[in-house]
Amino acid sequence: MSIKVLDGIMGLAVGDAFGVPYEFMAREKVKKIISKEMTGAGVHNQPVGTWSDDTSLTLCLLDNLDRKPDYYKIMHSFARWYETGEYTANGRCFDIGSTTRYAIRRYESGIVPLKCGSRSISNNGNGSLMRILPIIYYFDKYKTFRLCASDLNIIHKMSALTHAHPISFIACDIYVYLGILLLNGHVLDTACEEAAESVIGYYYSQGIYNEWLKEFAVIGCLREYKEDDIKSSGYVVDSLIAAIWSLINSKSYEDSIWNAVMLGNDTDTVAAIAGGLAGIYYGYEKIPDRWIRDLRNKEYIVSICQKWENK
Repeated sequence: MSIKVLDGIMGLAVGDAFGVPYEFMAREKVKKIISKEMTGAGVHNQPVGTWSDDTSLTLCLLDNLDRKPDYYKIMHSFARWYETGEYTANGRCFDIGSTTRYAIRRYESGIVPLKCGSRSISNNGNGSLMRILPIIYYFDKYKTFRLCASDLNIIHKMSALTHAHPISFIACDIYVYLGILLLNGHVLDTACEEAAESVIGYYYSQGIYNEWLKEFAVIGCLREYKEDDIKSSGYVVDSLIAAIWSLINSKSYEDSIWNAVMLGNDTDTVAAIAGGLAGIYYGYEKIPDRWIRDLRNKEYIVSICQKWENK
């Protein structure tokens, strides 16, 4: 297909669905049972090819993202997903992070969208990073991205709908910038270094977020890290590092997803985060046909991507 946005969105959805059956499993157990084919069951007992909240919330954002973002519209789509099962693979929400649930409940109670996200350091799960991919395409469609306060503020507001701490902001900044570089044809290794070093350097130059930046410094040298050095927890920094590590140690889209899921633990989200970037880098046509064939409700994903392209 020639729909540009489908590269990243389908890359994310396939990675998510491939990882769902292995979620919360220890690395050693995953290595014993993992298959090269899409599987089902797992802790959520879902059919083969079922994608989770990672893809659902990404589709919510993509489907409701306009040139001038309407945060009420976006948050309302999150609430519809949670309450009615819209934007899902099978008509129901079966997985949601506690911080995201908290934000949706606050929205439903009348809190304005940009005040819904948690600002606590203890609420830096990967819930905003896993759905931030459409912002890469937002900048591609509507404005050239610059590493400046106004453009970063767009990313931060999208994160703050659910996750409003600087650690989540920085993770989303690096991911979006890396995706933009890959979308524009940059070489993978140098793009990873540039994204991390540029974002970190920007904040140091501004004298803000300094206390959090050191956690992200390893991204520029992940080639030196082995699997045992990588954590794959739901903490947003761990998830970002694990996803980028999985990508830079790959030679194909399939390798990227395999690497991510083999890390165990938060397999669906790490594979979704990696899959979005891998989809951009390798392209839709390089996603294994057998995985796309097994993906549930894929026509719905394609329709939302087509709608975005036609906006």
